[in-house]
Amino acid sequence: MEQKFKIGDVVTLKSGGVPMTIVNDKLANDLLLGETFNGYYHCSWFEGTKNKRGNFSQDSLEPKS
Repeated sequence: MEQKFKIGDVVTLKSGGVPMTIVNDKLANDLLLGETFNGYYHCSWFEGTKNKRGNFSQDSLEPKS
């Protein structure tokens, strides 16, 4: 799967929500290909003063407009 975003990009969920920053791309180990993108990103965002983090599918994200 080809990556649409890179670390540092600001994205939102397609369903809405707060802006989130991509802090890591999730890699999987493939015996033949080595590390490959597995379709998920680790994102960080703030809810008030609390820093939240979570993993999101590439298909659920869009660039912040």
